[in-house]
Amino acid sequence: MKFKISKLIKKKTKCVSNSEKNQEQYHKLSFDELRRKLNTSLENGLEQSYAKEILNEYGPNQIKSLNKKLFLKVLGYFFTGFCGLLWISSIICILAWKPIGNPPDAT
Repeated sequence: MKFKISKLIKKKTKCVSNSEKNQEQYHKLSFDELRRKLNTSLENGLEQSYAKEILNEYGPNQIKSLNKKLFLKVLGYFFTGFCGLLWISSIICILAWKPIGNPPDAT
């Protein structure tokens, strides 16, 4: 167990150090450096050819649609796992509190 935890810690620290290295600090750059780094023009934006190249490489900038089975997923929260046991126990409690039919009097 100790080995796995130390391995996980090493992986996390590697990720942190890599992300720190790769973080760009665009706010510290001058406009000219920023224009060169992002390959753009401050007046006209991206060139058409470069914009098409980026579109082909990364795809359109669109929000992905929600899962179409969202209703089934939400319904699953009400009837799976421990929740099913709670539903059964609540039905038993309701039946014990007010039984079905007209029970005879105890007198």
